[in-house]
Amino acid sequence: MALVSVWMEVESHTFQDTASKLSYELVIKPMLGSTIDEAVVEQNQEKLDKILEVYEARLAGSKYLGGEEFSLADLHHLPIINFLFGTKIKALFNGKPNVSAWCAAILARPAWEKVICVLRSLMGGVENVVLEVPISRPGPYGGRSNLYIAMGIKLYGHPFSAPVQKVIACLEEKHLEYEFVVIDIISTDQHKQEPFISINPFGQIPALEDGDLKLFESRAITQYLANTYANKGTPLIPRDPKKMAIVSVWIEVESHTFNQTASKLTYELVAKPIFGKTIDEAVVEQNQEKLGQILEVYEAHLAGSKYLGGEEFSLADLHHLPAINYLFGTKIKALFDGKPNVSAWCADILARPAWEKVVERMKHSTEK
Repeated sequence: MALVSVWMEVESHTFQDTASKLSYELVIKPMLGSTIDEAVVEQNQEKLDKILEVYEARLAGSKYLGGEEFSLADLHHLPIINFLFGTKIKALFNGKPNVSAWCAAILARPAWEKVICVLRSLMGGVENVVLEVPISRPGPYGGRSNLYIAMGIKLYGHPFSAPVQKVIACLEEKHLEYEFVVIDIISTDQHKQEPFISINPFGQIPALEDGDLKLFESRAITQYLANTYANKGTPLIPRDPKKMAIVSVWIEVESHTFNQTASKLTYELVAKPIFGKTIDEAVVEQNQEKLGQILEVYEAHLAGSKYLGGEEFSLADLHHLPAINYLFGTKIKALFDGKPNVSAWCADILARPAWEKVVERMKHSTEK
């Protein structure tokens, strides 16, 4: 038991600390649409390699970390190894024979395979956009992909990704039929390989195909859809140049001011708890103060119009929805509630039928 306890501590205080930083950079950031910090990746990749050298030596003398029997010391490593195996970091494990064999053994355990089945079920549980029953069959991306029979538009992504949610909301506002292909960015690296990499060479979601057109970057996709299908569903961009200029201003504000702060809070208060990481209260406090100041500007602006771009809902409002929705599940909601104009605006846009469909699909995926 003493040996098992030792390796449980190693996992908690040595392996996890480094591996979680790599998971955040290579798994979580792409989900949130944030830029990967390659310097952090390089630094922690080197640290993890040194840690795995110790594991390699240890596993030369026993099948598992605590001896010849599988134990909690091994089990505690499973989630993070699974995530990292979907990234380039897998090569560090594969380069060490004993570590590689150990990983293969624990990842093949029936109990862990059930966890993977649940994860795949969650990611494949989005309701069919066109048909009521999803068609479940093996696809080019592995596992169980729900491919939706639709017309020419095909969206690739993950239902819990904020950038993907923007595109789904836009498609719903425009009443467009589309095929949704779930990309497993958690337990595989399919977003970094063909055929997906031919759609987005940066290997990030979302990506969209409309006939022979291939697009990536969520805001570029929503603007394409709003322009190309201007006469369908909700008009999301005004035709008047001056009104469009105001919408464009607030699209930029969301991208470069609001989202930069909101995404940090979302990571600390939403993503970190999911992955069992400790919330950095200093980061929360700093960005909570920043967001409060940003929302003061929003409050003043919304005193003069119902929506950010004027009296009509537009992409400027739509782009805020995923971050607001996530933050409303945290203490940060109080910042929005404390500003009457901002609060009324949030209530309005969150109650839109198109966004309610996005939320419903997320709930359905979680229940699955």
